[in-house]
Amino acid sequence: GLEKGDLITLAGASSLGKTTLALQWAMNAAQGYEGQTRKVVPLYVTLEMPPKKMVYKTLSMRTGIPVRQMQRGQISSEQLADIGLAVSEAEDIEMEYVARIKDTKKSVAGFIERIQLKTKNLADLVVFIDTLQLFSRGESIENQFAAIARASEELKELTIDYNIPIVQLSQLTI
Repeated sequence: GLEKGDLITLAGASSLGKTTLALQWAMNAAQGYEGQTRKVVPLYVTLEMPPKKMVYKTLSMRTGIPVRQMQRGQISSEQLADIGLAVSEAEDIEMEYVARIKDTKKSVAGFIERIQLKTKNLADLVVFIDTLQLFSRGESIENQFAAIARASEELKELTIDYNIPIVQLSQLTI
């Protein structure tokens, strides 16, 4: 499982399902499990997808209906009912989405503190950062590696400072 203080890196080539897997982990954490003593609130920070696309991806995961099919409106009345059910089930899941942040440590720390205040520290928190490379766009390869290493160090500090697990997604380019 995801242990407090862990920094987990989920890395792979483009379009291999890193975001889908991380979203599934986040939703599973939010839904809880039998015998769980504390609620878990996932914070999903996406640097890659706009919120509308995240909604489509989440609905697709829950219904099995391809995103493109939903975007084009090519859905049957049965699929529409499935989407309605998925939306109503999702309303019961407490999960925070954040898009487009600038400063890794400072921004993520602010969101962590806001959630802790909101839940009065009665919930555990797990943070997902999708995708780490996007923190370093427009820089040389050497500077990108340095920026990613710096961001990873900052995220590790956050896991220790707040005693939470953080999952960072990283795209491998060959």
